Amino acid sequence: MLSLGNKLSLTTQPIYKFVNEHSVDFDGVDDCIVTDGADTVAQPTTYSFWCKTSETGRNSVFGHGQDNYGSFSLNETNMPLLWLNNTKYRYWTNIPQQDDGEWHHWVLYADTNTITNSKLYCDGVLQTAGSTSDTTTTSPYTTSLIIGGTREAGSNFFNGKIDEFAVYDRELTQAEITRMYNTYYSPNRVANGNFAQIGNEEVTNGDFSQIGNEEVTNGDFSQIGSEQVTNGDFATDSDWNMAGGTFEITNGKLHCISDGSYQYAGQGGVFVVGKTYKVTFDIVDYTSGSIRVRPSGQSPFNTYNANGTYTQYITATNTTLVIERNSACDLFVDNVSVKEVGQSWTFQDGWTMNDNGAAITNGSSAVLRQNNILALNTSYKVVFEIKDYVQGSVNIKLAPTVFVGNVTGNGVYTIYTTPTNSANDDLQVIADSNFTGTIDNISVKEVGQDWTVVGSDSTHYVEFLSTGARYVSDTTSPVLELKQTALTSGKQYVLTCNVAYAVGSGALRFWVGANQTTFTEGANTKYFTATSTTLSFLRDAANVDCVISNVTVKEVGQHWTFGTGWSTDGTKALFTTDGSASSAKLEQVTSFNNGSTYKVLFDLIDTNSAGVYVRLAGGSWSSSIAGTGSKELSLVAGSGNDIDIEINDGTKSLSIDNIVVQELKHDATNLMLNAGAYQSANPLITSTKSMEFDGTDDFLKVEDSANLRGMAALTVCCWVKVDSKSNYAKVLDYSNTSGNSQRKYRIQLSSDTDQKLQFLIANTSDSTSIITTTDAFPTNKWVHIVGTFDNSLSSNRQSLYIDGVLENTATAFTETINNDDSGFLSFGENTYGANNFDGKTTEAGIYNRCLTALEVASLYNQGMPTNLLVNRNNYQSGNPTVFNTKQVDFDGTDDYLKVTNAYGSFTGSISAWVKRDSNSSFQFITDFRDNSGTGFFYFDENSDTLVASSGTIYVDGVAATTLSTDGNWHQAVVTGITLDITQSIFIGQRHTGIFLLNGKLSQVGLWNSTLTADEVSSLYNHGLPIDLTTNQAAYASSSNLVGYWRMGSGTLDTYPLIADQTNATLGSELVTNGDFATDSDWIKETGWTISGGTANRTNTGTYTALQQNILTSGKTYKVTFTISSITSGEIYGIRLGSNYILRDKSTTGTYTGYGTANGSTLSIMGNPSFAGSVDNVSIKQVQGNPAIMTNQTSSDIENGSPYANVIQNGDFSDGTSGWNFNNATLNSGGARINNIGLGTANAYIIQNDILVVGKTYKMQFDIVATNGKDLVLEKASNTSLDATTTGSKTIYFTQASTDDIVIKRIVAETDVTIDNITVEELNTGLQGYWKMGDGTNDEYPVIYDQVDPTLGSELVTNGDFTTDISGWSGDASRGSYAWDNGRAKITNDAASGYPNLYQNPTTVAGKVYKVTATVDIGTATLTEVRVYDGGILGNQQRTTSGTFEFYFTAVGTIPSIHLYLFEAGNTGHYCYFDNVSIKQVQGNPATMTNMVEGNITNQYPLTKIRNYYRMGDGIMDGYPIIQDQTSPNLAHIPTTNLFIYSEDFSQSNWQKDSGATLTSGQTSPIGDNTAFKLQFSGTNQYIQYPISGLDTTKDYTISFYAKVDSGTTTIDAGNMIAGSYEVLTVTDEWQRFEVTQTPSATTRYPRPIQSNGSDTVYLWGCQFEVQSQATAYIKSDGIAAVRKSSTTNLVPYSEDFSEWNLIRATLGAKITSPFGTDNANSLIASTANDDHFVTKNISVVNTNVYSFSAYLKKGSKSFARLWNTSIGYADFDLENGIVGTQSSVTGNIEFINNGWYRCSIVYTATSTSSDAHRIYTLDGDNDKTFAGDGSTINLYLWGAQLEEQTQAETYAKTTGLPVTIDLFTENNYGTMTNQSSSDIVEDTP
Repeated sequence: MLSLGNKLSLTTQPIYKFVNEHSVDFDGVDDCIVTDGADTVAQPTTYSFWCKTSETGRNSVFGHGQDNYGSFSLNETNMPLLWLNNTKYRYWTNIPQQDDGEWHHWVLYADTNTITNSKLYCDGVLQTAGSTSDTTTTSPYTTSLIIGGTREAGSNFFNGKIDEFAVYDRELTQAEITRMYNTYYSPNRVANGNFAQIGNEEVTNGDFSQIGNEEVTNGDFSQIGSEQVTNGDFATDSDWNMAGGTFEITNGKLHCISDGSYQYAGQGGVFVVGKTYKVTFDIVDYTSGSIRVRPSGQSPFNTYNANGTYTQYITATNTTLVIERNSACDLFVDNVSVKEVGQSWTFQDGWTMNDNGAAITNGSSAVLRQNNILALNTSYKVVFEIKDYVQGSVNIKLAPTVFVGNVTGNGVYTIYTTPTNSANDDLQVIADSNFTGTIDNISVKEVGQDWTVVGSDSTHYVEFLSTGARYVSDTTSPVLELKQTALTSGKQYVLTCNVAYAVGSGALRFWVGANQTTFTEGANTKYFTATSTTLSFLRDAANVDCVISNVTVKEVGQHWTFGTGWSTDGTKALFTTDGSASSAKLEQVTSFNNGSTYKVLFDLIDTNSAGVYVRLAGGSWSSSIAGTGSKELSLVAGSGNDIDIEINDGTKSLSIDNIVVQELKHDATNLMLNAGAYQSANPLITSTKSMEFDGTDDFLKVEDSANLRGMAALTVCCWVKVDSKSNYAKVLDYSNTSGNSQRKYRIQLSSDTDQKLQFLIANTSDSTSIITTTDAFPTNKWVHIVGTFDNSLSSNRQSLYIDGVLENTATAFTETINNDDSGFLSFGENTYGANNFDGKTTEAGIYNRCLTALEVASLYNQGMPTNLLVNRNNYQSGNPTVFNTKQVDFDGTDDYLKVTNAYGSFTGSISAWVKRDSNSSFQFITDFRDNSGTGFFYFDENSDTLVASSGTIYVDGVAATTLSTDGNWHQAVVTGITLDITQSIFIGQRHTGIFLLNGKLSQVGLWNSTLTADEVSSLYNHGLPIDLTTNQAAYASSSNLVGYWRMGSGTLDTYPLIADQTNATLGSELVTNGDFATDSDWIKETGWTISGGTANRTNTGTYTALQQNILTSGKTYKVTFTISSITSGEIYGIRLGSNYILRDKSTTGTYTGYGTANGSTLSIMGNPSFAGSVDNVSIKQVQGNPAIMTNQTSSDIENGSPYANVIQNGDFSDGTSGWNFNNATLNSGGARINNIGLGTANAYIIQNDILVVGKTYKMQFDIVATNGKDLVLEKASNTSLDATTTGSKTIYFTQASTDDIVIKRIVAETDVTIDNITVEELNTGLQGYWKMGDGTNDEYPVIYDQVDPTLGSELVTNGDFTTDISGWSGDASRGSYAWDNGRAKITNDAASGYPNLYQNPTTVAGKVYKVTATVDIGTATLTEVRVYDGGILGNQQRTTSGTFEFYFTAVGTIPSIHLYLFEAGNTGHYCYFDNVSIKQVQGNPATMTNMVEGNITNQYPLTKIRNYYRMGDGIMDGYPIIQDQTSPNLAHIPTTNLFIYSEDFSQSNWQKDSGATLTSGQTSPIGDNTAFKLQFSGTNQYIQYPISGLDTTKDYTISFYAKVDSGTTTIDAGNMIAGSYEVLTVTDEWQRFEVTQTPSATTRYPRPIQSNGSDTVYLWGCQFEVQSQATAYIKSDGIAAVRKSSTTNLVPYSEDFSEWNLIRATLGAKITSPFGTDNANSLIASTANDDHFVTKNISVVNTNVYSFSAYLKKGSKSFARLWNTSIGYADFDLENGIVGTQSSVTGNIEFINNGWYRCSIVYTATSTSSDAHRIYTLDGDNDKTFAGDGSTINLYLWGAQLEEQTQAETYAKTTGLPVTIDLFTENNYGTMTNQSSSDIVEDTP
């Protein structure tokens, strides 16, 4: 069988892709699924499932096997009925869905405490009709859950199909249930709805590179025939005729002897008349006279009269060869040869051959010809070479047109021609009357295949070059066309090509049918509708020389039918007006269900006031849908099969895109994954630690802090696990230290019998309000507690939530929380040392606002502690990245924005962030009443009251009408407002021009839907403007957003334009001939001319313009133009209709502006005296509905909006703009604050009116240069900027006085340069956050506050002893103190006392500080660092060299720090101190008191879905098992692979038949070369693995991966039972196969493959395990691989390598880790020529198997090593991802991402010892010795793990202690009972 496990990946962490393809069919007779083990149900439980049934009788969905206990049935007496036991039940009525034969989603909440609270949802809707019986509490039922029946045997079974059955330990929210049901739809019925589909290439030879075979034979004239002369070497006295008796053959030569007359020796039949020959001979022993060698009687001839070898080329006129001597001849001739040359050529009129080719002397229209080689209307490339040129010219003639004339010199010539004359098909070379020279290397090859050239002649032709097709023409204008038949008429295509113009004023045009367009220079893309089958490129004018190349034509718009006016540009469908109002349709044939409802989604773009109607399958047309933006319709399909989209006005144009049509049917979602509001799965754990309190004296102390008390709104949250209860045990307490007084808030246990949980708050009078839980608080269970308070509420001001659900409320008081400054915040006991808590806490947070119920549910329903600093789902109280950073300032006088667009009528919503400067008069936010429109939103006269024309108003996320004018940002929203926008929207004023806004706006949104209260809350509770185009948290209306103006932060926002972010794009270029390349397209008024590539005007004395009629009134445009020269006057402006922009430009340069047109004419207006030139005019429409700033300047777009950077010009790129300087200057590095030589004179820079007193800010900046002196923020209580060193800095401060930021010197003689300053207001919701061991910088004994988990500036003076020991004092009577090479040396000089250096830093009482220092022990035996202030506040001693690190809490302002050589009497002993540091712990840190490091535990809360059965689609589902999917990693089922070599089949453990051969090195399923090839020579040949010790009562499964080369074959697999096999079909793709059998003996021979013929099969990844089905594959390599249910990382610091020992190496800059965190370390080798590594000693146990792994990435070195120095090592090539040298370990490497690899070694410990585990950077494989440079990063490393495993398992982070994580938890699998495998059916919701 093919394993369902194939859904798993092959990695160590299997990935499961969610699909829902199956359900389980129950027969209603006895079918059911019985889950494994008892299931105690003692608390309220939620059941969720899908089912499909037509059963009208009782239909039992589930039960707990104990009569009716915990059972639920449909149609029990015609209604759904829940039984809690045999007497307690609840039923619901009027639910027709229970038996209609369709899939429905059911959610049942069974409240075992109060049955009346039980709820039933069907298809997401709460059912309310029904009744209950007895309401008393139900006893737990503890038997197995049964799906499909109420008990395993007996009656009451389910008849139908069930899918996606899940069980929860809590009540699901309505939002979650709605999400589960409503999110998913059927597949999109529309194909290519985004019009992006591209077809195949239609054009052949589009790059014109194809070239044919050689048509010319013997073009290089090298062909030579056989010998024609007999006895040419005169070896015998024969074959020659001797005339006159004066020739004789002697000694192998012909002797020519004179007798006073001319005579010859001859040989007949040597030549064929008309053919050309090469004649060669030798003259030897020359004495006198001369000879001629020629065809008899042929003239002219050559005479030879000297010794030598001679060659001549002859075209024969006679058949006889003669050797003629003159009358005075005495010489010898030898080696006479005649061979034919010039084959295939006809030599006429003097053409002959020479050694260089075909030659002629003084030719006179002589022809060299080759016949019958050309084809009519075919294009050719002709190449030839002229040599030995003397004079004259030669022409080439092809059938019969002459294409090259007057070739008058040596060289290689190329011509392109298309013969069109049918008179002949010859190639001719014609010499003129005096041509003398040679032609050679003649080549003719066909080019331009598949293309047809029309209209070519000698001066107009197409050359098919390597770069493309070149059009060549002279000044006349015949047709010259290149075409190809490649199209289907009526289809849409996209054509791309490149065109290069060389000369000429014409252009190349593209023709299809009657349609044409002109190509521009460069790359061209044309979308078109084919009206014929022919594609044509036509030269349109004389003297055009251009090249076209890379022609492609591909079909677009597939599946669509484009009616008149419709087309596509490959990204959307466009309707271009056909000039009439007639209908025009865009259609697609698909399939619909008659009568079904469908959701139709699409985007309308560039609507130009047009709209569309939509119809499905011939059903009813929708109403007209208009306006730019995303649209959603709900339509009922008719009986047809197409979708029709019809334009509503054929005189206008628009575009449509992203068309989706989905039937409103619903697929089940993956319940293991959080999605939107649904939060019930198992997400990534963010907290892995908690704090253990012993109930005796353990507590955490957080010193008093103003931001933790005195608030008007409060939230306290934490996770708690109680070990044992005691009266009034305090989880947390904020009170004073003198007793039960001055309380602020508490979470504690009560003193009653049940020990319930209480949330206490107290006001400024110390009056309290307490909420108590209804039930006793549980022990040994993690519980999430949230207490909230808001004094602005009218009721229920105080609330308590348990596990995300509201537990209780109280009215409480209206005052603020007590603000008394005595006492402190304590975790684990009260502040006066009593009521200690025994248990654990983690993830504690305190807020100065009241979290919403949605947020509280999100915090709990994550399934684990979420990171409180990160927004997630509905929780929005962290510090997210600021999205909007700009604001627009309105002066209240005449400033406003105007949006011109007729949106139409709808009920909608408006949102804006507002910060008012005054509340005088009326002030309008928006007004929609231009041109009789409807709707407004404004502030009432002289008040803070908001008024809207209709709808509900919200302020800061809650329903309210008062928005304070208090200098702060507030969010104003109105929902459900009735709008009719007929022409314009005014922002910042009334439509009549009065009642203008005085203040700032940011982030204005307009929706055509009514936002819900939850959506409004989500928009506000992010703490800053979110991106309204993206759904986040409860906000889900981005598709209804029709207008969105970000007030300066948006795309295209540039003064005076505020773009509409629903479509912030620019349209296409509207200007024609904007570069003035031709004198056309422009209307030129007086004085304007176009020449030389510019438009020019002379001084006319009047206003005149250059114009084009291209605009649409009411639309906004971006205009760009260049003044390239100017001699007088100015461009008066650019006029859009009659509106002017870009006024009064009198200098050269390029100008850009935006404006709205009120007419159709674009005018470039010169004033009367203007004389100059303009160029590069561009105008593009701004899409969407932009707003135009009116009566405002560019400075009105400011840094602003909530939590944005408030600093203007913080990088000083605009000089000193926005700043005031005093004794400060601007240089290239920033602002230099310098009072050198000025004594105590102030030096500062200042920005006014940007901060708010009492608010907290984050400031970032660079100190570019410093003389070691500090800077402070004067108005923030002189907060230090840590300017004593250069670098990038971050500080946090609270503004104490005035609204200015003042950066000033603190001491005299300061010289500091600062740059890149930003200041952002902190989102102050979260005041304190303690992760109890998991937080940044958390370390015993300090738990850092994660709101600001940083250290402050350095308080120690000269702690690094750079040049001296100044700043330190020492007791000279006890020792001597000296500077020693950057360290302080302390020497013991006395017999008593401890020599020490000390100084007095400044601290703040009650604050926590961290002390660090390093010591070189020297000759000393004991050293100490101590902080003292009336007693020892903190100290640490060392007996070896190393680092001191400890914390103390200051009790005063001037403590002393001492560096001791802590020994008396050892005169002469010395030590060295360095890097001494004291820094304040920022935020509100908690100090562990009476606790040890072990109190930071590895326990943490984890809530999850309890059971989840996917009915055939789950991991490991396979008949008869339906697995519970709730294990953290179900694919990680514990198992052992009993094959100890699972991939290496060459090992002796594997046995193979003698007829089979094995070949290694084959490609495996994971891409490496570890697979083997098995070649079988016959049947029943095998590979097997003998295994002993088998249990004959258990199932064993063999699994393996196999494939064949091609096709399919069958194999047998099995043999656990002797001779028993399953027949498997193997294909040409890797598949995993499995066979399960119970072995027939304790020793068997499992065979993965036994052959059924002479086959070749590939094999990889064999596994043999004690399982009833195959689990995920694990590799064995010499050890039986074991997969355990959990793993423990024994490395104490897995990511912080500063806690390891660094040997000849240092750590450098950190980078992003493979998991996305920013804490991966870098390793830098020292300059020592040695090895370089980090090392950590970790204990291992003898004989245990361990895996040591780390994530590594190459730096400058590509190799690394992992080494247990007691065992062995493996080297790793991080360039190529392979394992190198291995020694006594097994190495493995796995690519992760971004260059990161996980490298591991597996070894068996040989002793119980503390072994060194090392990570090296190497110079190469097995080469660890090299010298670094001390600065270059050689290796990146992260995530080290040592675990007792046979392979590297899931990574577990550690921060000081080992961490154990679950890889698998035993789950309640279900067993199909009385069913068969066929009951797993392919029928799903």
